[in-house]
Amino acid sequence: MLTVKLTDHLFSLLIPVVALVHLLAAPYTKVEESFNIQATHDVLVYGTPLSNVFQKLSSSYDHFAFPGAVPRTFIGPVLLAGIARPFEAILGDFTNPQFLVRALLGLFNVQALLFFKRQLHSACGPTVARWNPSRANARIRMSVALLVFAAVVFRSEVAILLGTNALWLLIIPQTSLHRLTSPFLVSFIAALLISVPIDSYFWQKPIWPELWGFYYNVFQGSASNWGTSPLYWYFTNALPKLISPPLGLLFVYSAMFSPAYGRIAKHLIIPNLLFVVIYSLQPHKEARFIFYVVPPLTAAAALGVTSLSRELPARIGTDASSRRAIRNVLSLLFSAGVLLTALGSAAMLLVSSLNYPGGEALAALRNMIAQDQSTVSTSVVTVHADVLSCMTGVTLFGVEQGSPLPTHHQLVKDPEVIVGGHGEEKPSVALVFDKTEDEATLSDPNFWTRFDYLLIEDEKAVKGGQWDTLAVVEGFAGLEILRPGFAHVEEEPRGVERVGAGARLDCLREWVTERTGGWWIGPRTVPRIRIMKRFKEAPDRAAKEAIY
Repeated sequence: MLTVKLTDHLFSLLIPVVALVHLLAAPYTKVEESFNIQATHDVLVYGTPLSNVFQKLSSSYDHFAFPGAVPRTFIGPVLLAGIARPFEAILGDFTNPQFLVRALLGLFNVQALLFFKRQLHSACGPTVARWNPSRANARIRMSVALLVFAAVVFRSEVAILLGTNALWLLIIPQTSLHRLTSPFLVSFIAALLISVPIDSYFWQKPIWPELWGFYYNVFQGSASNWGTSPLYWYFTNALPKLISPPLGLLFVYSAMFSPAYGRIAKHLIIPNLLFVVIYSLQPHKEARFIFYVVPPLTAAAALGVTSLSRELPARIGTDASSRRAIRNVLSLLFSAGVLLTALGSAAMLLVSSLNYPGGEALAALRNMIAQDQSTVSTSVVTVHADVLSCMTGVTLFGVEQGSPLPTHHQLVKDPEVIVGGHGEEKPSVALVFDKTEDEATLSDPNFWTRFDYLLIEDEKAVKGGQWDTLAVVEGFAGLEILRPGFAHVEEEPRGVERVGAGARLDCLREWVTERTGGWWIGPRTVPRIRIMKRFKEAPDRAAKEAIY
């Protein structure tokens, strides 16, 4: 019994460890996280002014220059920044603030998963018989309140999940409409009273962000601008990848017909799959839109595994010895499935680390600027980051230069800049980042003479100035299989330094091929972001300084 408890605690401890390992391997963000990471930075660095609010917010907060397709809520960033601030104050210069806020967010999600695990253990363990109706109703009311709050404040599609689960509870029946009405109304009003004032303050106009987003995506159908997928995509593509180990969906199916766990499994499966069915009507589909169903469906798969390991030997075994042998074989197969899942996750982590060339390029550029003697007497270093760079890791946190947190310096009137510096002290070098996307502006040769460095995908897009490619950051481009006699072919531009995760992959590939006689099966990379430096001429320098 002690061994079982110890093993259970070790597996629970493994969850936050795995989360932090993933964060260390892939510390940057993609475009889907852009608003929240930038907003968290702004709240953490600039605070919440009480006077001249519009002037101070519009001159420093990123969302005034880049509001995104639809407004998003500031509730999450405010909470995350508030939790991170004491840690940042204690750790000081030892803190990577972006890593800190993402680690806190990750650990919060880990805690939610561990809570779900404990509740599942209670529901399926010996204490299930002690649950009484009043306690069950209290939990249902709390669940309804939390789902309503999440739908009103964070993600409007959670309302569909609330609807399918409420409908299921009414059909069983495990509750009544009267009992659901009170927590629904209280949570709905409370969420509005929190979201509307706070978000109206940060956006400087009356706004309910999730209502705006719901109207934009559903009634206007604008989500389809980002691509569409077939009606069945979630079931044939997303869910088989999200529910592991291999054949996880078969275990989900088998759990529904288990004499011991079928009732609980149906509670976990039916309302959540109904949510996926309804959400499949939305043409634009992404796996992240149905992440909510992964914990309950994974729990159902675990019930299916437990059911098979207990019931199958009793059904097909002829005596105690054969039943024991069948249990051992099943245990071995299930353990192998978990191991394969872990190996697959590790392989996907390697792939994931190659999907952030923008963040890698920014980190490499900061190191280059710190070592560049020509910037010693320079107070401003100007950088243009293209769309791909901004979508794959360039953030306000990443712009920091030599300090735990960057400081905004309003050096120009151009609204499309990000500025980083040295905290409260006067910076020796301030990075000014431009994120201009307007094609007409980008086609003007004079536009490019403003910058010292570029983070850019296609060097042909540069229309003015003379530039030297200092380094290249490579990104994921599929699978590569090498065998003896066939060496890895370096993509153009040849002879240019490779930096970032792609360079580390090159070292790993070389290490593996040396020990396998030339064999390699792994990710293939191609150049994604070029780090370019402008040849400076005296007239251009004078012209640029005149601008500032």
